[in-house]
Amino acid sequence: MTIRSAIIKIWRRIGSRPSMRAVNEVMFDCSLRGLGILNYESMRWTGELFLVSKLMRNIIDGDKLVCVDVGANIGEYAEMVLGYYPDASLICIEPHPLNFSQLHERQRLKEQILLQCAAGAEAGELTLFDRADAAGEGSQHASLHKKVITDLHKQNVVQFRVKIISLDSLVLERKIASIDLLKIDTEGHELEVLHGASYILENKIAKVIHIEFNEMNVISRVFLRDIKDKLHDYKAFRLLPNGMIRIPDAPLYSELFGFQNIVFIRNDLQWACL
Repeated sequence: MTIRSAIIKIWRRIGSRPSMRAVNEVMFDCSLRGLGILNYESMRWTGELFLVSKLMRNIIDGDKLVCVDVGANIGEYAEMVLGYYPDASLICIEPHPLNFSQLHERQRLKEQILLQCAAGAEAGELTLFDRADAAGEGSQHASLHKKVITDLHKQNVVQFRVKIISLDSLVLERKIASIDLLKIDTEGHELEVLHGASYILENKIAKVIHIEFNEMNVISRVFLRDIKDKLHDYKAFRLLPNGMIRIPDAPLYSELFGFQNIVFIRNDLQWACL
């Protein structure tokens, strides 16, 4: 018997009773944080700071990073990238008109490409939903899935008609040969964005893909395995404040619908990151 299995058996004997529920829930919550889940308080705790400031240094030479930020919101992530890579080239994609207005006003992003649209499987138009209580300013929670607002946030909605483009069309039209960092934070719409990036994936244009995965994927009915299957030439890692851990294939340890930042590193680049 291993030490691990012995500890589990001892705890099962002690902890498997109703009176220990609160203790088990605290331990569960602590374990989630230790595994990089629900650490949403700042870019340091989410692991995004580690990704940009340290991990990407092993991927690129100098400051000539190319980043496509899908779901750029008001530009905080983009500004963080420029803070570490002053010569970076960014394309920021944000559909929410109020968020885009704030994004557009950031002086540091004036020389970057800012697109007021959403990304998806194909070109067209869709309805974007946001919290009604944030109607005057816009929020970070706007989604193309209405139930994200009504069921998860328990709020009434305001809606906006937004333009949709595919990332493939963007890359082909602008003749982009390589993307160092592709970040996708679209509140449950991430898989659809990847469906519109088949050319990018087939031609190994994106080196590192950063995706936020959370309870919104319950609404969009997307498992992490669906995303991993689409990104079959990449390995998945969950970000920690000062590192990352490999995500196993076992559903018990991978299909966890709590806020987390997942980095997919192209197979031929893993040696540079580990």
